Amino acid sequence: MDIFLSFLLTKTEKRLIVRSMRFEKLKEAVKAGKTVCWKNDNYKLILDSKNRWLIGFCGVDYVGLYYADNKTSDYNPSDFYVK
Repeated sequence: MDIFLSFLLTKTEKRLIVRSMRFEKLKEAVKAGKTVCWKNDNYKLILDSKNRWLIGFCGVDYVGLYYADNKTSDYNPSDFYVK
């Protein structure tokens, strides 16, 4: 983030940018063929054939990483890890 730009942003906007950057790193790891898990090894972050980011439980149940806007997420990036 540009230091000059950071003075113009609110704390909430800064947090959203940092959060977005963390999710980008996680998505890059998945695209590179690495396994990214959420909270434990049973929940995995995947990119499906329709380019949707999902969290899958044991390959049976799936939930979207983002809301319909494909930007907003309730998930905390720090709960994810690369296995």
